[in-house]
Amino acid sequence: MNTPNNSFVAVVGANITLHCTVNHPDHAIWSLVRVNDTNPVFIFLNCFIRFSLASEYRINDGGRGQHDLIIDSVDRRHSGRYSCESFQTTVESATYLTVIDSDPICGILANRLPAVESDQVVMFCEINSTGFLIPAMKWRKDSDAIEMKSCIGL
Repeated sequence: MNTPNNSFVAVVGANITLHCTVNHPDHAIWSLVRVNDTNPVFIFLNCFIRFSLASEYRINDGGRGQHDLIIDSVDRRHSGRYSCESFQTTVESATYLTVIDSDPICGILANRLPAVESDQVVMFCEINSTGFLIPAMKWRKDSDAIEMKSCIGL
């Protein structure tokens, strides 16, 4: 079984494709464990998408064991742990999807703009998300990572 990426962060409204390949002519089983839940919801089983989920998900069956799960226009309820497993074996692959409300909201707080040397400037970013994973933010200056809550000279 092959899932090239094991975690995604997507903005509400994005289209997502989760990849899964099982041994041909085996069939895949896609399931989802939603955030704050432990019970799997079976999405794709016995070559069919669950009727109640047919408007949310679709399968791209590319042949030769490929069963990609496509989610058009994700929202926060799509966040969770997606599993693809082979119908005839116990091999499983998991992909985590975290959905954020929008692109990060970032800003600068300073006594004056433009800031001059020795001014204290606070840069901030806010991310609203639902998922198992917390999106990681990194600040950079001249391509070098800046530690959170640290002061640097500009």
